[in-house]
Amino acid sequence: MRIAGFLSCLALCLTIAVPCRISAQLSKAVNPTDTPYSIVTPVLDAKIPPERNLLYCAAFQLAWDELRQNLKPSLPDAPTAILALDKRLVGKPDLPEDACFALGSLGGGLPDKIRAEVRKKFGAAAPPLDDLATTLAAYALLVRNLQFQQEFTLHEKPLIFSTNGTPFAAAAFGIDPDKGAESVRAKMRAQVRVIDYNPKTSEFVVRLQSRSQDDEIILARVSPETSLLQTIEAVSARIAKGEAAALAAGDILAIPRISLAVRHVFPEISRYVGAMAGRPASAVQQIHFTLGEKSSALKSEGRTPSSTRGRELMFDRPFLLWLRKTSSRYPYLALWVGHPEILQAAGTPPKAASIAPAVSAPASASSAAKAGLDGRALVETRCADCHPLSKVYGAKHTSAQWAATVKRMVVSRGAKLTAAEQKAVVDYLSSR
Repeated sequence: MRIAGFLSCLALCLTIAVPCRISAQLSKAVNPTDTPYSIVTPVLDAKIPPERNLLYCAAFQLAWDELRQNLKPSLPDAPTAILALDKRLVGKPDLPEDACFALGSLGGGLPDKIRAEVRKKFGAAAPPLDDLATTLAAYALLVRNLQFQQEFTLHEKPLIFSTNGTPFAAAAFGIDPDKGAESVRAKMRAQVRVIDYNPKTSEFVVRLQSRSQDDEIILARVSPETSLLQTIEAVSARIAKGEAAALAAGDILAIPRISLAVRHVFPEISRYVGAMAGRPASAVQQIHFTLGEKSSALKSEGRTPSSTRGRELMFDRPFLLWLRKTSSRYPYLALWVGHPEILQAAGTPPKAASIAPAVSAPASASSAAKAGLDGRALVETRCADCHPLSKVYGAKHTSAQWAATVKRMVVSRGAKLTAAEQKAVVDYLSSR
């Protein structure tokens, strides 16, 4: 089978493009998918929130490690996130060398160096990087594109993903023992290993083998521990005790398609870096991730329905997904799927994720956004000093009401926002 190209021609594609930047000025606006139920964490040791997705990627750690060389040592009373980053649970050796890049410096000329090195390393897969701030202090990029030798089947019926009793009809791919030719299904099964399976609890761990022998893809339908790290450790313990077994001819495998584009500002880290650098700073992570299969149907050599029905490996409730170097203890990407907002609805065409995330302002952006001010980042760094973001985002005001509210915060509460920044905040909150 010929597999060539990117996304549109791949049998299965796991794509990560994670530019992480720590800058002395706010980055420009982006327009990612709205994902209010998805949380980005800079460290693995983060609590799993109920009915939420939790996403970790080690690219932010790489950017922090580059910046840490230029900052003073952290004090014992430093923010929790900073102390956790300084533990360096995951480092550059845990990432595929050909998939990651990081550079940092408090000196000048860093953006030009980054553009040159990223283009040299990633070629056509490199993001444009047109908007790198001249005051950029650190940048990291992780790009990974994993392919299967044999494409999986797109299930005709939706996978009913349920969390807290709420059903969601998700598009799913995997192996259907009654669909396609047996010779093709055998090739699919060769790419899957069931490492742990408990019929009493309906919990199981599955490993998918891509064409890369240096990466492992783990999916685990298990009850979560308190934190993402603890859940990974618990699944790792199951893997260590279990014995990898091939799928039987009658087994069903159904995995929901995942597509997410999320941009997150870390207010606590932004404030800390700003205090250490002596000027306003913004710590930002942007992630594009897809999990899916080639959308065109398989050519059938003839149908051979299975005479026996085997195990149903259905990822129809919250589960853990990770990508890890086979030689490493911890993953470079981990995702707890606890909410269906990142799942593709059944009956919709597959989404092609770009590994060059948009970093310029959308065409309809306000003049404040065009000037390089990011209203969302301002809200998450300045407003979060005094208000929980849930309170800010929960308020439903008109543009005039937001303008009056923001002005009152500046005049009466001491919020530090220039006139241009106030406009950017008002424009952003009014457009939500």
